[in-house]
Amino acid sequence: MHPQVELVKELVKSTFKYQQFSCAILVCKNPKLISLLCCEFAKTKLSSPYPAGTNLYYPIDGTNKYSKVKIQEITEIGGDIWYKFALRRGNNPICEQFNRLDDFDNKAKLARDQEDTDWIDRNNVAVNNIQTHSGTFFPSIISQFRGFEEVIHEEVDGSTLKNLLGINCLVDLKSAIRFTSENKVDLEHDKNRVWINTVPDRIDNNNIVLLSTAHSRFVEFKSEIESLFIRTESAEALQFDELPQNLKSIVEITSGTNPLSIWRVR
Repeated sequence: MHPQVELVKELVKSTFKYQQFSCAILVCKNPKLISLLCCEFAKTKLSSPYPAGTNLYYPIDGTNKYSKVKIQEITEIGGDIWYKFALRRGNNPICEQFNRLDDFDNKAKLARDQEDTDWIDRNNVAVNNIQTHSGTFFPSIISQFRGFEEVIHEEVDGSTLKNLLGINCLVDLKSAIRFTSENKVDLEHDKNRVWINTVPDRIDNNNIVLLSTAHSRFVEFKSEIESLFIRTESAEALQFDELPQNLKSIVEITSGTNPLSIWRVR
């Protein structure tokens, strides 16, 4: 594995998976490419049996509509695995139903919106308006979408980013990954965030910031980073000796070409 790719992989694991850091700031030549590598190494799957809290659509018999349902629990009844799920029929109170896992999975559709806590309070949905989820979750990318049409075809360690991410085209990429502007970041729900040529105002949850030396505002980034550090209560910048051993060895190799700052908030 190329040292820069290995560096990104270790940063993603430490920041997003193990949550050892609050913010990692990396200087690189191609932030868009690195951001998709971050998504590849941080992706998670949601598949059956679906855990409690999962939002799905379930067909309403005799109609072309689906109810919005939320898994409550998985239980065993008579030797079979069953879902208990909550739903609302029209203006009626929320009710609970049971269905065998196999029967349910054959009919239900995973909803794209997995963050909506009021999911089952919303109206039924016609089949043509259903927005399904691929089952793969990626970090949010804080950037305009422009320019990614070239990046997805880049080759990384013998494969294209398109193949690594499991997408077929640019439309799939935009559907799978949340791209958002810095002033529309959802600090509550966007747990893992990759910032491109932008220094965030806050570093709640977990953040990887990718900055390009070729960017017109690169000189300004230094003062913005310093200001962010001062504003962040209980922030500390980790020294080389404080890094996990798996990250320390690769940072030593790449520090000359990819300067890195890692912060932890206590």
